[in-house]
Amino acid sequence: IWPFYRQIYLKADFIKAISHFIEKLAREIGFKGPVAVIPNAVDVAKFSMPVPRETEVELKSKFGKKLGDVFLFTASRLVLSRGVEDIVRALALLPSHVKLLVAGSGEDKEKLEKTAEDSGVADRVIFAGQVNHENLPAHYKISDIFVRPSIVEGFGSSFVEAFAAGIPVVATPVGGIPDFLFDPERNPNKPATGLFCEPNNPESIARAVGRYMKEPALVAEVVQNARALAEKKYDWDIIAKDMRKEIFDALIIPLEVFGRKI
Repeated sequence: IWPFYRQIYLKADFIKAISHFIEKLAREIGFKGPVAVIPNAVDVAKFSMPVPRETEVELKSKFGKKLGDVFLFTASRLVLSRGVEDIVRALALLPSHVKLLVAGSGEDKEKLEKTAEDSGVADRVIFAGQVNHENLPAHYKISDIFVRPSIVEGFGSSFVEAFAAGIPVVATPVGGIPDFLFDPERNPNKPATGLFCEPNNPESIARAVGRYMKEPALVAEVVQNARALAEKKYDWDIIAKDMRKEIFDALIIPLEVFGRKI
């Protein structure tokens, strides 16, 4: 279907891209018209709001989180392109009190369960199933590190949700992720908002997680910078204004209603 997909780009009058990665893709395909990069939005207030104590206690009990446990959290469709299998394999390289909480459903769940068994960490991987979006903030709040080593990602709203929720992020430098995630080693001149790992590399994931576990000052810095960035650039109110200014105000198309142009 690629030829048809390409025609969608080439026949467009105006393209709104969710990341510079998508903008670059449009240009590589051959689109010559105007492109506005406006990312997806996140309800920052919702994800940064404190979770009721009873809800937190209930969830920790449900998933068996004990004092001293470190929960890695990922929220995505259970397909191999999201890299969940690499997080599972990384668990075998991390201390036994590090566990993985997975929110989502998908066709590759059985493959992921088999990977956990083969890696000897089946008792440390918790599949929470599909989680209603209204309940996602609480799952972030009971977790310690958000990890999503995607192979491809147009933008990745879950990362910005983690920013707002106040937990540090490990991600791959693919697709639109470098638009908002700045690793202190890769981006020394920007405020650090997370750590990068390599795609298809469990050892790299384990190193990034281990670094957070050993460097509480880094965690504090990343969490503060990431939340500030989410508030400044990715909240719904900000994105809605950008959409009106950059898209709708730019597309002034006469409309005819009952024979009259408006």
